[in-house]
Amino acid sequence: MVRESAPRPTSGNMSEMNFLSGYKPDQVLFSVSEVASILGVSEQGVYKWIYAHKLPALRLGSQTLRVTRDALVNFAVEAFPSV
Repeated sequence: MVRESAPRPTSGNMSEMNFLSGYKPDQVLFSVSEVASILGVSEQGVYKWIYAHKLPALRLGSQTLRVTRDALVNFAVEAFPSV
């Protein structure tokens, strides 16, 4: 299972979106690199979640993937539940 190897992005409540505090509130699309940094995982891990249809992403052009803010928040809440 992917969740077991991934560290928790923050120790706080994920639904409060503390993990996005360093990004502009109006930013709606995130690159794979940004998602990896936010979640504290490798880019390869993010690609695995996208290709396994666990993390929805938009394809912009032939080689560009972007993750929406809503998809990222929903995924993070499910993948990294609060303790």
